[in-house]
Amino acid sequence: AHKTALAMFNGVYCSGVGTNVEEKNYYIENFTRTTLHGPMNLYRATRLNHDDNIAHVGETFKVPVLRIIVEKDPIVTPSVIESFPTDWIDKIEDVRISEGGHNVHTENPDALNKILTDYLEKFFNYVDESKDGIPVVLVHGFPDLWYSWRYQIDYLVSLGHYRVVALDLLGYGGSDKPRCENLTERHPSYTSKIVAGH
Repeated sequence: AHKTALAMFNGVYCSGVGTNVEEKNYYIENFTRTTLHGPMNLYRATRLNHDDNIAHVGETFKVPVLRIIVEKDPIVTPSVIESFPTDWIDKIEDVRISEGGHNVHTENPDALNKILTDYLEKFFNYVDESKDGIPVVLVHGFPDLWYSWRYQIDYLVSLGHYRVVALDLLGYGGSDKPRCENLTERHPSYTSKIVAGH
């Protein structure tokens, strides 16, 4: 299992993590333990997710959405992202990053951090004395972990007015994998979820 995780890691993540041994070991440890079970279930559950979501056709998503398009992403190219339908989203803003690839979180964290803070300050005007701060939820993509957001978590928290939560989606990283083979029972089969944040 360790060799499989290492091979998968070297094939997908080396460009984003670079030579940092601690960071590589974090990914290797997590993918050795969980393999790609959780990420692959995303694709296996496509039909079920469609059936769950079809009831919401015609509804509008009211929360502001920031869509980051990375110009040099060889996996999810700008044309692929731009082809996604957005007519169901009330407020969407596209921002492009010219430097970085599929792992832009780690390849160009400064540019991504600036985009996030510009966006958050634009959409979230507040008066609040609470030290809990404005909640920001970061959700990773396939086949990643909350750990990919580590630079953004540290940066946003250092500003002093954001409370940042990064999730390990179900079946990823430290979150539970389903115990049943039947995906129609997927929701009650999870017993723990991992939330990382400040």
